[in-house]
Amino acid sequence: MKTLLERIDELSNEPDLRWERAGQTLRVALYEGARHHCVLLSRDKERYIFRALVLLSSEVTRNKQQRRRIARRAWRRNASKALVTFGFDKDDSLVGQIEVPAATLDHDELVLYIETLARECDRFEYVLTGQDVA
Repeated sequence: MKTLLERIDELSNEPDLRWERAGQTLRVALYEGARHHCVLLSRDKERYIFRALVLLSSEVTRNKQQRRRIARRAWRRNASKALVTFGFDKDDSLVGQIEVPAATLDHDELVLYIETLARECDRFEYVLTGQDVA
């Protein structure tokens, strides 16, 4: 069975996917290459974890009101999104995440999860900052 990174490398060669991998990080081109977002790839026992930065901790923790506002917006997005979960990591950065069982992940699901995570995190980042930072 191929590893996740081997599968990602094969997918990166497909002409309609513009992915560039560097170690455990995948840079995903979005919107005809006008924007990009990075997805961190990892495995925890029997599941793959795909994670992408939305907002750095320095922006999140600027003041208590800012953190509350961002937490509320993340909570609302979680209520409306089926695949991506938004939350704060150990450093207080806002991240989006998708966790999937490793044993049953197929080609189409892998593409769907990576593309969806990159788009949703990029979109949320833009809503919060008006910029393409990550």
